[in-house]
Amino acid sequence: MDWGWLGKKSFSKQSGIDRKKDAQRCLYVVSEVLIRLGYFINIEKSVFLISTVIKFLGMLVDSIRLAFLIPENKLDKFIALRREIVSHDRVDINTLQKFAGKCISFLLAVPGAKCYTKVVNRAIWKACKNSGSVEISQVLREEIRYWGFLQDWTRCFLWRTERHLQFAMATDSSSYTWGALVFSPDRPVECSDFWDKGDETYSFKGDSSFNQWSESCF
Repeated sequence: MDWGWLGKKSFSKQSGIDRKKDAQRCLYVVSEVLIRLGYFINIEKSVFLISTVIKFLGMLVDSIRLAFLIPENKLDKFIALRREIVSHDRVDINTLQKFAGKCISFLLAVPGAKCYTKVVNRAIWKACKNSGSVEISQVLREEIRYWGFLQDWTRCFLWRTERHLQFAMATDSSSYTWGALVFSPDRPVECSDFWDKGDETYSFKGDSSFNQWSESCF
């Protein structure tokens, strides 16, 4: 919709109150026109008051801090679920699946969420093949307790810039050495080295070669 059709004004010459009223007027005009044209607008999910924080897909979007935030009611439920799990020695698989799902739902606010649910997901996988209940081992309990930082965490992660990089690489290894080749239009990058002592026991040499290459480069 053309901005000039809405009655563009020079906001720079207006006071803060006048600019806010004019923005609200524009919101009303847009909504009225869209409804008359036959578009369906969900009024309950729409925001008609000027705000720097709105709720979208279950998360709070803060345009001032440039970050996604976890709503307080959602965080309270997560804290209660976490406390319930660590207070038992064994829980049913549905409870642990619910915990893992909530952790992943925080991905926008906690970008590394997937890195701290590996033990939980492994326990869920084992429970699916066995009894259906999960024993809260020491390692599993520590990972679940780690998420307690959200209870007192007041900071946030800034939005990530939309930048996508693609590269192709090949890895290979033997019992003694590993190697990796990264293909580049200009000049391929190749690196290799001997395994450290004890690395020969790795089950997946390909993954280990990639790890060695990433450590060497970064």
